[in-house]
Amino acid sequence: MSGPAEDEKDVRAGRDFLDEARVSYETHLRTCARCAEDGRTCRAAELLKRTYDNFWRAARRSRGAAFRTAPENNQSDR
Repeated sequence: MSGPAEDEKDVRAGRDFLDEARVSYETHLRTCARCAEDGRTCRAAELLKRTYDNFWRAARRSRGAAFRTAPENNQSDR
């Protein structure tokens, strides 16, 4: 059985994965020549965005109200 300390550790780990996925996606958008070329996301960017969205949904399901707001859509609608 996990106690409060274990649950808190899981939440931090989940947020770390979520933050890392977001940073990876945003970095890719800034540095990818193909994404910059025509203003649309390439396949790699789509995969990174999907990964971020999946982590966000998992975090929302596991913590409820802490993740009620939608994920940031920084340049995701390219």
